[in-house]
Amino acid sequence: MQIPLAPMNQQQVMLPQLVTGQGMSQNDTVHQFPLHSEHGINDVWESESSDEEGNCMLAGSLEVDQKGPYVEGRVMGHRVSFLVDTGATRSTVRSIEVPNLPLSGRTVQVVGVANRYLTNPITNPVQVRIGNYQGSHKFVVCDSSPISLLGRDLMCKLGCSIMCSNDGIKIQTNSDEEEEDSLGGDEVETVDEEYPLITLYPMLTEADIPAELQETVGKEVWDMTGKEVGLVKGVKPVKVTVKSNVNFPQTPQYHMAQDTLMKVAQLIDEFVKQGVLKEVLSSPCNSPIMGLIKPSGKVRIVQDLRKINDIIVKCCPVVPNPAVIMFQIPCDAEWFSVIDLSQAFFSVPLHEDSQFLFCFKFLDRVYSWCRIPQGFSESPSIFNQILKKDLESLELPFESALVQYIDDLLIASKTESDCTDGTIALLNHLGRNGHKVSPSKLQFCQKKVKYLGHQIEKGSRRIMKERITSVLQISPPKTRRDVRKFLGMVSYCRQWIPNFSALAKPLLKLTQKEALDEIMLKRDEMDAFVELKECMCRAPALGMPDYTKPFTLFCHECDACSLSVLTQAHGGVNRPVAYFSATLDPVAAALPGCLHAVAAVGISLNQSEGIVMGHPLTVMVPHSVEILLTRSRTQHMTGARLTRYETIILGSPNVQLKRCTTLNPATLFPSENVDIENAEDIEHDCLQLTEFCTKPRPDIKDTR
Repeated sequence: MQIPLAPMNQQQVMLPQLVTGQGMSQNDTVHQFPLHSEHGINDVWESESSDEEGNCMLAGSLEVDQKGPYVEGRVMGHRVSFLVDTGATRSTVRSIEVPNLPLSGRTVQVVGVANRYLTNPITNPVQVRIGNYQGSHKFVVCDSSPISLLGRDLMCKLGCSIMCSNDGIKIQTNSDEEEEDSLGGDEVETVDEEYPLITLYPMLTEADIPAELQETVGKEVWDMTGKEVGLVKGVKPVKVTVKSNVNFPQTPQYHMAQDTLMKVAQLIDEFVKQGVLKEVLSSPCNSPIMGLIKPSGKVRIVQDLRKINDIIVKCCPVVPNPAVIMFQIPCDAEWFSVIDLSQAFFSVPLHEDSQFLFCFKFLDRVYSWCRIPQGFSESPSIFNQILKKDLESLELPFESALVQYIDDLLIASKTESDCTDGTIALLNHLGRNGHKVSPSKLQFCQKKVKYLGHQIEKGSRRIMKERITSVLQISPPKTRRDVRKFLGMVSYCRQWIPNFSALAKPLLKLTQKEALDEIMLKRDEMDAFVELKECMCRAPALGMPDYTKPFTLFCHECDACSLSVLTQAHGGVNRPVAYFSATLDPVAAALPGCLHAVAAVGISLNQSEGIVMGHPLTVMVPHSVEILLTRSRTQHMTGARLTRYETIILGSPNVQLKRCTTLNPATLFPSENVDIENAEDIEHDCLQLTEFCTKPRPDIKDTR
């Protein structure tokens, strides 16, 4: 059957439009024409060249018949002219053409090429007739569009075939025959049972996987849709132990925006199919869920399990320190691959006896996790141990290193071929053990990669530009929570900031319990805020440790803060490997001046221990630390504190103490020009000065 094409007015020239809704894949890109052009529709028409017969000549000499592609139909008995738009996921109508439309209370979000988001309602099933087809359909009400759209959902009901020829555009339907239509992709289900879900192929295809991996890596490892969940093999379900005599929390569900609600509903349905979630009748526990929208537009379900975490018996966490594991990368490695596991926590089964703890209510239904969820305090440690055990049997090429931080993996190799072979071996190993990898996040065999917020290249690491930009965009904090957020972001990069603890001290005071919730930064606090941002901008590239060379630690104390920099010789100069800083505890801060240096050296050695790992280390400090520990008779330190300092500083066979001139506070390197007018720069006898500062005044001794 052929559908008669409606005549078209020049005022109705349209651009393709996409409308996204619940029937749309998570990976579909959503675009829409600008509903209100700055120049108007007539201007658009006049800017295009046309011949005398009225055919519009577009770029590429393509002819578009003015009589199409429009079709006539009836909705609830009202005549409607539809623009045939294969780019629209869902069909739309205008309330001006079909008044008194019954609305379902659901909405859908549309976005235009100008990146303007609009929210439009969805109708209940209404009667529609197009050609020989007669049935019911749910439309999106879009009054801001100048024309109604015949989208892919209704086209598949009609069985439309669109043919282009020299005579124009013809549309044929096969609605009398029952057939399954799709635009490519597997058939999936939808909460909307009115019609089968119409979905596009995911944006990610095999073409997006590097050519070297398409034939050498098994397809079972790839998460091609962004929603596939693996299942780790050979792992016993995790059983959670609950404390005795506790009340199970029943926290009501948080409010969720309508667009987020729709995405979460789709993801929950997908998880139910894959066995990650299951529907239950009831549960003594309820913890609300949240939908976190990623920059890519995808949603992640995170559950607020703080009250559950309070009533369980916690195990000792076994998660590596991200600031330390970076130094497992060989300094001579030149080629890198970064692998990010997809839906990692959801691949670990949860014991049936513990599933009731993690239930939540969503749209009047109760769901329970069958895998360990996001937000559970033990999830990172559990998965880290499982993956670490799986990787024990992995064999990598010679001189290749593997770094693991929970579900983020990095391979570092000297040669490109070793990096390629190691990546292939790792991916196949992960696939055999039931893990899934996100191809969109794969960084395959590159000289520069991004890993854990760092930019890694041969022999050095930097702060990612995106992280610096995000810090610079933070406005001055107005609440105590804003201060914590800012300090948290900057503190992650403290290894690049020479005197972080000293700079952050004014802001740290604002996070104390006695501080007000709403604050206004004072002069010194604003200066600290600005200075920390500037330090992020001028952060140097830190070197990777070379364990064939000795280390040098320059240590200093300033304003009751321990400041130090770990260096190695590189090109005839000392290159920083990491900066360390910490605030002295109240007892150490009250010690005489020279004894501050003893406490600072002890703290700095502890901080650098994970990097030095017993290799030769020279500590440069502008005080006689060894003499103060062995000859000082001061009673300011308790026996336990003195023993601790002696064990850390003097009891380490790889540590050698040396005295240097005063350190430059900006670089923590020895000052080239010593200011003799400054008393602190004058070489002094620490033992004599400490005794002089701590003994009673002579006038106090005279009692006569």
